Amino acid sequence: DVGDVQGGLAMHEQWTRSQPIRTAARVPLSVSLSYTSEPFPHQRLAPKVEELSRLGLSTAAIARALGVDWKTVRKSRRRAQERHDLNRR
Repeated sequence: DVGDVQGGLAMHEQWTRSQPIRTAARVPLSVSLSYTSEPFPHQRLAPKVEELSRLGLSTAAIARALGVDWKTVRKSRRRAQERHDLNRR
């Protein structure tokens, strides 16, 4: 038994690594830096809402024309107004 243990240790002392240990710094990692998703309905419809607003259509008329709820049109108009106000500063 003692000879087996000593033989095992001798064998272990001669063993060397054939590859370096992988560490977190060496692990290949790929990450998307920009998260893209579908825009919200009020964002997607904003250009058309602005165009119809300039033509003088009411919120309800724009909603009917685009097939969306009037609240979606109202939100789109508000966001457009907020952007306009920020650009004037």
